[in-house]
Amino acid sequence: MGKQKFEINWEDDNSEFEEAFSQDSESSKDFEHILSSETDQQEENEFDLHEGMKLSASISYIHPNNEDVLLDLGHKVSGVIAKQELEDEKGHLNKKVGDLIEAYVTSISPSEVILSTSMSTSAAKANSLETAYKSRIPVSGKVLSLNKGGFEVSILGKNAFCPISQIDLKFVEKPEDYLGKEFKFIIQKHRMKEFVVSRSEYLKEQRTSFLKNLKENIETKCEFDGEVVEFKPFGAFVDLGGLMGLIHISEMGFGRPKHPSEVLEIGQKVRVKVIKIDDSMPNPKVSLSLKALQTDPWANVTQIFSVQQSLSAKVARLTHFGAFVELSEGIEGLVHISEMSWLKRIQHPKEILNVGDIIKVRILEIDPEEKRISLSIKSLEDDPWESSSKMTQGETIEGTVKELRSIGAIVELIEGVTGLLPISVIRAVFGNSYRKKCMPGSKHKVMIEECDQEKRRIRLTLAELSKDVVNQKDFNEYVNQKKSQVPMKGAFGELLQATMKKSKSFN
Repeated sequence: MGKQKFEINWEDDNSEFEEAFSQDSESSKDFEHILSSETDQQEENEFDLHEGMKLSASISYIHPNNEDVLLDLGHKVSGVIAKQELEDEKGHLNKKVGDLIEAYVTSISPSEVILSTSMSTSAAKANSLETAYKSRIPVSGKVLSLNKGGFEVSILGKNAFCPISQIDLKFVEKPEDYLGKEFKFIIQKHRMKEFVVSRSEYLKEQRTSFLKNLKENIETKCEFDGEVVEFKPFGAFVDLGGLMGLIHISEMGFGRPKHPSEVLEIGQKVRVKVIKIDDSMPNPKVSLSLKALQTDPWANVTQIFSVQQSLSAKVARLTHFGAFVELSEGIEGLVHISEMSWLKRIQHPKEILNVGDIIKVRILEIDPEEKRISLSIKSLEDDPWESSSKMTQGETIEGTVKELRSIGAIVELIEGVTGLLPISVIRAVFGNSYRKKCMPGSKHKVMIEECDQEKRRIRLTLAELSKDVVNQKDFNEYVNQKKSQVPMKGAFGELLQATMKKSKSFN
């Protein structure tokens, strides 16, 4: 048999070849999909799930009547956790579908995976204290009594010992305060039937976890619920559930409390905002604020108050230049010392006011941008200087000396209106005894020489001096007429000469 020859014809139309290649490609894609699915399945099968494992899980279903909550552990694996472990002290479930929680795997079986936030009695049925010890799973325990060096604690039906130094992160001043309370502990030592537990270790782990989560999510979530646990003069410490934070007294609101107890109570639940984290020290410092979550009262100040409005308010602070008055929480106004009285010159507000006094004020000016409100006390009364317009130059009036200064005497003419009696006038009339004659409280008839109501200035002179000057002028004219006439003799002449000498010495 000879060799069979095949003739191959190459044609431009290669559509059949392309179609075959296209079919091969689709088959290839199907193969890649199958391979990918097998790889994913293999990865899921390799999901390392073991007892004592700590993981984050999301709530996928909450049954209204069931005691368990369904969790999505990822990798298409589900688990359950007792609903009571997610409830607060009052038995309220503050979680919803989609919320993330951190929990420990306490039991694995072909039918279910059980998780727990800490080892509880219900979880212990499927687990043991040995697992909690090896995996550092927190266990719930109740402080029963005090003994030498620490506390006796009941954990899952077993008695354990907690050293006094391990019951809290802070120094324990009153150990009896911990008796009868339930806490979470980490088992530090497990030997035969002896257990040594530590609450401070649990708190440290919670603090580290909380701080890490806080720093990672500070931009999106910085508001938390906490409990007020301690007061200091400078602020209040709040337990955020694993981390302690401080609300400085300046961050408790827009008011000015003197002590945290004026705003908060021990044990009170509060919503706070984290404003600063300092983890450079062994004990991280977390600064909290109540004020940051409140509306600034100055934003609507012009809607609450108006110029010329009169209202009652409390004196909050006194300074040398005036008094700060609390109009409402977070809003203060200033009564300047010059706006306190028409009737007297105030050297310091404490002369007429005390902190805590309820006074009536009138609003003179409101500046929302600068957060300033100017107030007045004296504007509530009529200006006594308006009565001074009735006083005329040359009018004689009786006044009372209020002060004696180097420039002269300050004489009150009517209540709230004073004038100056120059020292030169006083000395001319009273000589060296002017201090005694013009002592505060003494009354004199004075004549108004000048009255400037706009500048609130009145210059006075003594009425008796004015009369003496007029009499002296008349007398001098009479003497000049008689000089070239009859010589002064006899009793009348001697009296006249004596009078002239006296008048010369006066001039």
